[in-house]
Amino acid sequence: MLDQLALKSDNGIEYLTNFLQVFKDNLVTIRILISSHGDLSFSTKLMDHLLEMEGLSHSLMHLQANNDLQELFSYYSISALIGIIRFWTIHPNYSAKEMATFFFKMRNGELTKLS
Repeated sequence: MLDQLALKSDNGIEYLTNFLQVFKDNLVTIRILISSHGDLSFSTKLMDHLLEMEGLSHSLMHLQANNDLQELFSYYSISALIGIIRFWTIHPNYSAKEMATFFFKMRNGELTKLS
């Protein structure tokens, strides 16, 4: 996975699009699981899994920060991604590519380029 991500020239948008497609295919189930009547441990398990994956990507991003800042960056990014997924369960008309593109625009501070 990391080797494929390292070869991408789109900064991971294609990889994240493919990853998010699994969520897109299961939005109804995910909406139930993350609701207040769903599985309370699902969000925690999802967060833990995504944090682990995010941490593995740091060497590819050449982050020049100490471990605490890298960990903070991971929590920030994954919290945003889970928020996007929650939004998506309410607004399922968006494609996986649109969600991935939005995530990376926000992550890279490109708020003015949103359209």
